[in-house]
Amino acid sequence: MTDDQKLAELKSRDFLYKQCIEIRNFEISNLVNRNNFFMVFQGVLIAGVLQATAANLPKIVVLFACGFGLLISLLQTGMSSGAKFWQEVWEFHLEETEKKLGEIVHDIDPKKNFHLLFSENMEVVEKKVRKRLDDGGCFSSLLVRRFSVSKIPIYCGIVFSLFWGAFFISSLNRLGG
Repeated sequence: MTDDQKLAELKSRDFLYKQCIEIRNFEISNLVNRNNFFMVFQGVLIAGVLQATAANLPKIVVLFACGFGLLISLLQTGMSSGAKFWQEVWEFHLEETEKKLGEIVHDIDPKKNFHLLFSENMEVVEKKVRKRLDDGGCFSSLLVRRFSVSKIPIYCGIVFSLFWGAFFISSLNRLGG
């Protein structure tokens, strides 16, 4: 491959790399926005159910509200899972494109280093972060656990599903008794 061809491929890969980052970031920001909607909606629904219970509204109203909350939480879990899938797809493409960019940069100029962001060894990164945050306590241990901000909405949806399911069963029992 000639140097001109290598440069053309580098530009093409660089464009693809930037697009992948942009789409990944778009997926994450949309996940946050969608999840906020579900969380606020469920918070309002919980407040409504508690008011309905305290106001002694018909038990069937509470039962329907709990069923609706269960449905919404299941939808939240599905939405969050789908968003996480697409984030992973774009991160996979980023890793592959990044590796290829590194190869091309090295072919053009072996003295140049291409810094890997998405395909870097996470154990090495974790050790560096742990050393940087070494506070002698649990703070750094908590941070290097790498909790995923895109998985937590999935967990929230599951927890809300359990909450609404238990509340639904409880309301169903009170309706019968």
